[in-house]
Amino acid sequence: MTRYDDFWVKVPERFKRALRKCGTDTFLAKAGGIVDEFHKVVRAYDGSSDEQFKAAYVRAAESMAPRLLVPFTSMKPADPGYRDHVEFFQRHLDCLRTSGLSDGEVVDAVAAHACILLQKRGASP
Repeated sequence: MTRYDDFWVKVPERFKRALRKCGTDTFLAKAGGIVDEFHKVVRAYDGSSDEQFKAAYVRAAESMAPRLLVPFTSMKPADPGYRDHVEFFQRHLDCLRTSGLSDGEVVDAVAAHACILLQKRGASP
């Protein structure tokens, strides 16, 4: 579990291991665009209760999924974060899949790690 402001997010150990193995944890911390996009979607919802936070978290992960998994068809080069999403697709997605994560788990792992990074920044939903 990790804390994101007043809320808790479950981060399975195998997600952490896959992100570390592939260098995705470091990439997400440095690139910023993917985490910023996640944060923007979470902040668009009233996260004043656990239920509202969970709904915002799910919505943010769902909106992030096509951008992580197929950025060339779901984004335009002028979109914010396009380069980060393309780099994730080209350098991290296959490694995470090879590490045993399904596409849904890849998205969940990135969303959970985004919460870790946002907590370190002192950001809140």
